[in-house]
Amino acid sequence: MVGSPLLLLSLLAAPTGTTPTTTAATATADDASLATAAGAAASPAEAELQAAMLCYRELDYACAEEKLAMALLGELPRPALLEARHHDALLALAFQDETRMRRAVRNLLALDPGWDPGPDAPPRLSALLREERRPAAHPSPRRIGLAVGLSGGAVLLFGRDAEQWNDGMAGALSAGVLLGQRTRLDAVFGYSRHDALSFYLEQLELKSGMLAVHRHLLGSNPLLAAGVGCGTAYIDTQGVTGESSRWGLLGQLSLEAAAHLGFGLWLQAQVQPTLLVVDDRGSKATSSLLSLGLGLSWQPGTDGTP
Repeated sequence: MVGSPLLLLSLLAAPTGTTPTTTAATATADDASLATAAGAAASPAEAELQAAMLCYRELDYACAEEKLAMALLGELPRPALLEARHHDALLALAFQDETRMRRAVRNLLALDPGWDPGPDAPPRLSALLREERRPAAHPSPRRIGLAVGLSGGAVLLFGRDAEQWNDGMAGALSAGVLLGQRTRLDAVFGYSRHDALSFYLEQLELKSGMLAVHRHLLGSNPLLAAGVGCGTAYIDTQGVTGESSRWGLLGQLSLEAAAHLGFGLWLQAQVQPTLLVVDDRGSKATSSLLSLGLGLSWQPGTDGTP
């Protein structure tokens, strides 16, 4: 049970008095009970159901819960089973248990897709019935689309690199394809420039190219996506004694937030931790970078849904 029973909702669902309001389902169940009484004694499960309904009308929800559970363990004819599921939904509503109430409504509609609780049903129960009766949306066909992006930002340096070079301005150009509704494959070309802190160095340029895949995680508009990429980097260093260049490998993680602006245009913000590995005089040296970017991506045919 979740929460405390809603007395007002219970009164709406089943008013007290000598003649409680009946729904279409309760009328059917009562007819079945009369027929049973005329021919033979009610089964134990039907007796438990009648007891549960009486407890519910008297607002004794603990009793109703116990008796209804016993009834559902036994064999019930279809009209009585409908009434049991109906009271299961009413008890869930009284206890504010949305998950249980939705499950009870689905059980009702599985038994009788056209089941109607009647005009005096609680509004929330009627609304939930309308929701569950809606036809299931057909999944969008898998599509392949175009994605082109341009962004600017900064590359932050750490460790020994930060002692020799300033953080630098950066830019990136991407071109890729949309694979279905949630996956994007990009070829990304990046550039950043860093001024020196040491007197014997002047400037460092970092040029990179890589393949990256992004996967939609949460939301629709805005949405959150995560990605991973790898590629190569070309590092050009200029100093007072001349110029040197090296090649390296890089790996990158990406976290991206995007909002659809209309006409297939997306505003994107990216945070990308990056690891760069280069050959430094016969040994491997690593550098940790953090790329921060803000840009636009054009994805024709998208409308803000994942």
